[in-house]
Amino acid sequence: MQLAFTSLASLAALVAAVPPNATPANTTVFACGNPPLAAEEHAIMARAFAEERMMKNIQVDAEIPTVNVYFQVIASSEKPDDGWVDFSETGITAKYKLTLVRTVVEVLNDNYNKHGIKFRWAGTIRTINKTWAQGQDVDAMKSQLRMGSYSDLNIYLHPALPDNAAGLCTLPRPVSDAGSYSSDGCQILTGTLPGDGRYNGLNDGKAGVHEVGHWFGLAHTFLNGCNEPGDYVEDTPYEASPPKGGCAERDSCPGKPGNDPIHNHMDYTSGSCHTEFTPGQQTRMHNQWAKYRFGK
Repeated sequence: MQLAFTSLASLAALVAAVPPNATPANTTVFACGNPPLAAEEHAIMARAFAEERMMKNIQVDAEIPTVNVYFQVIASSEKPDDGWVDFSETGITAKYKLTLVRTVVEVLNDNYNKHGIKFRWAGTIRTINKTWAQGQDVDAMKSQLRMGSYSDLNIYLHPALPDNAAGLCTLPRPVSDAGSYSSDGCQILTGTLPGDGRYNGLNDGKAGVHEVGHWFGLAHTFLNGCNEPGDYVEDTPYEASPPKGGCAERDSCPGKPGNDPIHNHMDYTSGSCHTEFTPGQQTRMHNQWAKYRFGK
């Protein structure tokens, strides 16, 4: 189907004060920093789309072993406001410890376990680098810091990212050796972690759920708008453009079946709206894992 995603709002007091399905005026609208798909990425998705269409009546999702997750804390100083996440048991550092663990372990597992995908904390690396903390010189950063194999997920936590993005992530592709996948991984804004109050509407961890969807090979639901083949997944409704937060129902492609997928993790509605991946997306994630990441 299509490609997109929106904000992550869930502040109960504010929601109670605004009309149903409206986005509070001071809520930050989610923005994914992924660039437009490259030709190779379109080709990979088109091939998967065609294969799954042919096999849909006998499709068995490939099993995914528990995914190791490495936390890469990228800060400009040892201050929490500069992105530093400490792991001692006292003071503000204890809050950040709980925040980090809940984001990467609990929130991911809460949203992926039902789709046969599990995550476990594999380790944490903390780095002070003012350039990297701003999401700059990323290739050098990942080349130096990335841990594990191509089947291991590295999540880089930044206090700031270019273009006000809440996150971005690489998609699976053919690789040959460690040097060919050194740039793999997800980058996420620390302000989007649960319990962080700096980004109203973007502090429930759903930004990470969205970005990890890319890591497993999913596109935004509004990719290609109302035009074939949408986001290359057969059971996600077409969507003309990314929404601007909130949870309002809409049908932006009236000539196509179904309303817009506002509850899909790969859309751009508020995080509080995001509750699902489709069966087709589940199959895609399992198949892309088996084809490109497993054993690599």
